[in-house]
Amino acid sequence: MKVEQVAAITGFSTDWVRKIARCYNVLGVEGIVDGHKNSPGGKQKALTPEQQKQLYEQLQSPPDDGGLWSGPKVKAGYYFESSIS
Repeated sequence: MKVEQVAAITGFSTDWVRKIARCYNVLGVEGIVDGHKNSPGGKQKALTPEQQKQLYEQLQSPPDDGGLWSGPKVKAGYYFESSIS
């Protein structure tokens, strides 16, 4: 199967499909395992579990302007409760 076909089926870019194929060719199945869960590094989550729950509950209702939620609206509406900057 061609890279372009795999990209169309999976929704990945052709570059990403090629990268996955290279990793698989070098390391086998271990080369395509998502290592994010096993990595102790990375950024800490911006919200605590309690804050995540509060945000989820807030997002179940429409924003004050009646439109759709967006990243900036979430930040503006949630800023005072969570102290996200």
